[in-house]
Amino acid sequence: SYYLQASEQAFHVLDLDATMVRAGLGLACAPPQELRIALLGMRCEASIQGVQAISVMMADAEELMRSAPRGSIPWAQAVNAFNAGTLLTGRTADLPASIALLREVDPAPEAVGKMSLTLVNGIYILDFLGQLREGTALEERFFAIVRSTGDRELLARFWWNTLVGLRASYAHEDPWNALQHSDAIQAIFDVIGS
Repeated sequence: SYYLQASEQAFHVLDLDATMVRAGLGLACAPPQELRIALLGMRCEASIQGVQAISVMMADAEELMRSAPRGSIPWAQAVNAFNAGTLLTGRTADLPASIALLREVDPAPEAVGKMSLTLVNGIYILDFLGQLREGTALEERFFAIVRSTGDRELLARFWWNTLVGLRASYAHEDPWNALQHSDAIQAIFDVIGS
């Protein structure tokens, strides 16, 4: 658990190498499954930011997608890492199946912010692959999640406004809506501080 805390602290200051090393030291201690899942999640999170560890990222992500509870923070970290690694390795045929999981998963209450980023990334990947209609369907699912949290989950609202701000003009031909949502990001940023 101390290595997990050290890994989280290193990630908080974006020391990605230290995040990976500290999580690896924790994994070397043969931790119980719940702690193993959290440590693997930290390695996935760090590897997305510094894609130099793609081989570690994919193995960790695939294990977590099988073992972490769906909709949990580690599961969201795994899906993000898997999707990023899949794009980087050119395995785009594997993406639709992993993104389809996002339509079926309800985020755990503590994971709504992390799952929001996972949904945003999934939508952008669908758009990148030219599947705007599928991206819009997932966007609607995301909005339902954001709506259900009210104003309690500012990080989810932040990612929602970011998504709409970027997509509204090209996916919905509504640049005014894009501007309104882009402006809303600043107010949330001022409250959450990052």
